[in-house]
Amino acid sequence: MPGVFTDEPDFYPPGELGEDSYTFNPHEKAIVNVGSVGQPRDHDPRASYAILHDDRVEFCRLAYDVDVTAKQIKAIPELHDWLGDRLYEGR
Repeated sequence: MPGVFTDEPDFYPPGELGEDSYTFNPHEKAIVNVGSVGQPRDHDPRASYAILHDDRVEFCRLAYDVDVTAKQIKAIPELHDWLGDRLYEGR
């Protein structure tokens, strides 16, 4: 799941951040999970990535053709169809 874990300890998903950006605090540690293409686990099927700036991390989303990817997964007999189906739901 995309977001920032801090040593408070807290977790900040992109939707809770102003302008989908987290500004680093020089007095804390932070772990950034950028999400993924295909399985971001936050119920948003778009690809998830992040841009790291000197003072902050910016989370971005990009639509991709989920249908093509799901069909390719389903065409592989060794894989379960639900692996393709879940891409539509971003889980």
